[in-house]
Amino acid sequence: MLERRKLPKISAARAGDVCVAFELSEQAARLLDDEVTPAEFVRKLIDAECYAEAVSLIAHALPKREAVWWSCLCARDALIDHLSAIGLTALAAAETWVYKPTEENRRAAGTAATAVATGSLAGWPAFAAFWAGPDISPQGAGVMVAPAEHMSGKAVTTAVALAAIRAEPQKIGETFRRYLAQGIDIAAGGSGRQPSQQSPRAADSNAGPGKVGIMPC
Repeated sequence: MLERRKLPKISAARAGDVCVAFELSEQAARLLDDEVTPAEFVRKLIDAECYAEAVSLIAHALPKREAVWWSCLCARDALIDHLSAIGLTALAAAETWVYKPTEENRRAAGTAATAVATGSLAGWPAFAAFWAGPDISPQGAGVMVAPAEHMSGKAVTTAVALAAIRAEPQKIGETFRRYLAQGIDIAAGGSGRQPSQQSPRAADSNAGPGKVGIMPC
């Protein structure tokens, strides 16, 4: 089963160390113990249909670039026929930062995120990219404001959850499992792409940040 794969992109040894960044439901909390690994806990959460917590765990456990990439894949899937020009700009800005994580691209993602409607699915991957950096103060403000460590992960969580709700509301459980499979593939070192997804940045439909050698080791 895909859920049982090793997840080398997740460095945390214990799931509990990741879960301090978000709140578990009572059902999910009963599945957590001091020794369970993130890979084991993700499998337990999926088996128990605690999909929201499984998304949160992967979103916070992955390195930030991989997590943002995951949110981009899910958002594009859910919005494939409903991306406005502003939404497309925001999503593309997040993807640009994933492929080339410069300070300029990170701030461009933040600017694009604020241009979309509040709470828009397309804006959350861009916010996740912006909050992945060391400073979220206005450029030239002369003072550094560091984001909380969990902010980027929370934005990724929101993006994936909103995408699952929007993609096929009548099949939300199935969609959550499909998106979680993508997150697990990324955590295992894959691109997270589904066969039907085409890369917005590369001709190779299997290309992704994990495949083209630009992700941090």
